[in-house]
Amino acid sequence: AIGMADGRAAAVTTERDGRSERIAASAIAICDGGFQGNPKLVGRYLTARPDRMVVRNAATGRGDGLRMALDVGAATYGMDRFYGHLLCRRALHDPKLWPYPVLDSLALLGIVVGPDGKRVMDEGGGGVYMTNELARLDDPAGATVIFDDAMWRLKPPGDPIGPNPYLLRAGGELFEAADIA
Repeated sequence: AIGMADGRAAAVTTERDGRSERIAASAIAICDGGFQGNPKLVGRYLTARPDRMVVRNAATGRGDGLRMALDVGAATYGMDRFYGHLLCRRALHDPKLWPYPVLDSLALLGIVVGPDGKRVMDEGGGGVYMTNELARLDDPAGATVIFDDAMWRLKPPGDPIGPNPYLLRAGGELFEAADIA
C-alpha cells in the first residue's frame, strides 16, 4: 500500500513473511512488471478487444503497482502503447505459435489489410508500431498480411525464428494464389 502525506506518495507498506513494514521515502518508483496479464487493464488502456490479442509474456504482470498508484490519485501518461510483435491469428488458441514465429518481417515487406481488404496502416513503422495499430482496430485479429513468394522465401537478418518454414510446421495458415485477384 502507498501512504500519502501532503498530497504526495510518502511511504510504502510491504508485507514479508507475515510481517508488515512501512518504508518512508521522498520518492517512490513502482516497478511491478506491467499489466499485460490483466485483461481488464489491457482493455482500459490498449485495446477494446483484449480477447483478440495474444499476450507474449508470462502474464504475471497484473497491474498491482498501477492499481495502487491509481488508488491514491496518480495520473497516467502514455498508457496507449506497448511492446509487441505480430503473430499468426491461430496463436490465440495454439501455443505452438507463441511466442514465435513473429510476422513482422513479412508485414514490413508486404501490406496489412483489414477484413474489407483495405490497407490498415503504414507498415514501414516496424513490428511494434504495427502491433499497436492493430490493437486499435475493432478486431485486432481480423487483419491479414499479404506478401509475395519472394518475401516468403527471404530469411530476414536478425530474425531468430523467421516465419518460413516454422509458421507452417507449427500449424499456422498460409493461403497461396497465382495472382492478387
